[in-house]
Amino acid sequence: MSILNTLVKKELQDAIRDKRSVMAGLWYALGSPIIMCGLFMILLNQMASPDDLKINIQNPNNAPDLVRYLNSADISHSDDKKDRKDITLIIDPEYANNMAKGLPATVTLIADNSEQKLQQSIRRLKRHLQRYSGEMGSLRLIARGINPAVTQPLSIQVHDQATPSTKGSFLLRMVIFMMLYSVFIAGMNLAIDTSAGERERNSLALLMSHPLSTGHIVLS
Repeated sequence: MSILNTLVKKELQDAIRDKRSVMAGLWYALGSPIIMCGLFMILLNQMASPDDLKINIQNPNNAPDLVRYLNSADISHSDDKKDRKDITLIIDPEYANNMAKGLPATVTLIADNSEQKLQQSIRRLKRHLQRYSGEMGSLRLIARGINPAVTQPLSIQVHDQATPSTKGSFLLRMVIFMMLYSVFIAGMNLAIDTSAGERERNSLALLMSHPLSTGHIVLS
């Protein structure tokens, strides 16, 4: 057992002297999580919708109630192209007449759905437009003496059974992957040295010149 311990210490000293393996292990073990966290933060900041969403609203005087509703949700018009998102909401000239007649009123949303930075803002604007449409539909039903609840035959209730441990399982899997990957990268240089580097140092030949068993050398 003492021979095996001596061999293990000797191999550890050789591995520590190999600066490439040590730096590779430290880089992937410490640098990878920092880089990944930085990339995730940049991605979230780019995809997140700002608290005060500025867009281009054309013909706002045709739908003052809709504009006020959007303003209450921190979605407002801005003439400054640098301050607003590249999203345009066009209100149809016949919007007011169609609303008064109880007909569908047209609003047109113009945006680039392929732009990652705009997707969250587009979904936010769509969500508030749908809520406003639902409220107007309910008011129309009430004006005709119909309970708006008849348009909602299903009451969907979602119970999330996820626990904090299961929600953090993704992060745990990433940490395990990075640990295994760092060990693989750190050991890659060491494995190269035991083959190609052996021709230069002849350390394995020196070990085999001593009365050591093959099992001890392989285990160490």
